[in-house]
Amino acid sequence: MEDNYKEKYFNFPIQLVEGFMEDSKLVLNNISDYGIYLMSLNYEFGEEEEERMASAFKFFNLEKKNVWKTHERGKNLYDSLEMKSPMVGIKMEIFWDYYKNPKTDFQKATLLAHLAIRSILKDKSYCKITNLYLWSRMDGKTHAVDDKWELSPSIRKFTNHYQTRKLKNELKDNWFLIEYSRRTRGWFVSYKMSLTDLIFYVEKRKKKNRDEKRKQDEKEAYDQAMRRLKNDYDF
Repeated sequence: MEDNYKEKYFNFPIQLVEGFMEDSKLVLNNISDYGIYLMSLNYEFGEEEEERMASAFKFFNLEKKNVWKTHERGKNLYDSLEMKSPMVGIKMEIFWDYYKNPKTDFQKATLLAHLAIRSILKDKSYCKITNLYLWSRMDGKTHAVDDKWELSPSIRKFTNHYQTRKLKNELKDNWFLIEYSRRTRGWFVSYKMSLTDLIFYVEKRKKKNRDEKRKQDEKEAYDQAMRRLKNDYDF
């Protein structure tokens, strides 16, 4: 049955991943309720709610059971979160893997890191993120915290250098993440570009920034020199 899900996603606000390390089944239930309800809103407004929900269940190839319970829980979650919350999608193949099969804390953290990066990237080809931003999104926060001690203990255990590097390597090796951080503040990530292309655009951006800084330094030095020259003539 899961073969029908491979290219379909439950879309949801990143805040819903909060508490995933402690109770992944509860969080996944919330994600599916939200995703099904959200999909139901895409159908014509002329249809009754029951018909829209039935269409959403059909889209996801799900059995039509507990439809109204799903509707109520999904609607409550939808109404409780800000409209402009950062959104992310979880592929249903991955969803069912994590729903049905036991996972280690590291495997759970890997999924959170993947979703965190996806929620930051959105439709961009690449972007720069910081570790604090990554950890914050893994914890279901919309913005980067100022200090890792603001994170939940279950996420904080993955914020040391070893665990963070281990997560990044796992995402690169098995989750198709492309990452580059040579002599950069923060690190650049992509799920669309090759490593060669990512390096090219990052280095091109760094060169452009260096050129702009050099021009700005030259302008400031010129302005200072002109002010000194004017003061000499005024004297």
